Amino acid sequence: MNGYQPLRILPGSLNKAKHLNTQQRQFRQFELFFKNRINHVQKWLLISHYTMVVIHIFFNVTLQKG
Repeated sequence: MNGYQPLRILPGSLNKAKHLNTQQRQFRQFELFFKNRINHVQKWLLISHYTMVVIHIFFNVTLQKG
């Protein structure tokens, strides 16, 4: 023995790594889901905003004519 110890992969650490991988994968899925929801909400906010703008313009024009 010259003080050198061979590297040993312990089943515990391997299990931990696998668990971490699962956590990362779940987080990634959550992240993608969240981004999709945000995009969806932003799209609807934009649509509703422009709908309100068009309605306001329409009412202003009709009120000015009358």
